[in-house]
Amino acid sequence: MLHLTRSCLSALGLALALAAAPASAATVEARFGALDGLGIGLASGDSFEYGDLVNPQADGTDDWVFGGFSAQLPASWSGPLTGATLQVFAGGWGLDGNAGVYLNNQFIGELTNGDSGSDPLSRAYLDSFDLGAFLGLIGIDNTVEIRAVNPDDGGSLGFFKLTLQTQDAGGNTVPEPDGAALAAVAIVSAWLASRRRRQA
Repeated sequence: MLHLTRSCLSALGLALALAAAPASAATVEARFGALDGLGIGLASGDSFEYGDLVNPQADGTDDWVFGGFSAQLPASWSGPLTGATLQVFAGGWGLDGNAGVYLNNQFIGELTNGDSGSDPLSRAYLDSFDLGAFLGLIGIDNTVEIRAVNPDDGGSLGFFKLTLQTQDAGGNTVPEPDGAALAAVAIVSAWLASRRRRQA
């Protein structure tokens, strides 16, 4: 009987430890625009002319615009944010200096200069910005902007993509099995194992 009690207690301890272990972080993505390479299949570093942009979208992406670009990027998540990144696929901007990227009116970095200064004049780049220092700025409705140095500077936005890493208040990001249910399974398993040993 003492052996059975020890087995049950060991199994119960293991079950409770497993139930309390936190799950890995969840990832939430919000995107404005399409992953279509400015509508013509460009990859980061590819060159193009503004006349090549033949698939402008109603939201303003994949089109040639002057001065910069602004878009609303809603995001929904639960629990505290543990990290975030913003990816921007754009091309062309860079006349008189690199265009700035802003999140909720806060400067977070610069785009790679997309004005090649030669023929073809423009290049598209995928830039990624770590928002770890700006987590407090991120809300459920976010304004993301490209601001050109020169208002006559033209460029094209492919997409903004915001990726959030989150954890819920309990430190878990996915529902865990109920601790009591795990304990019950462990106790029954230990009891059955002990019973089989006695019958053998």
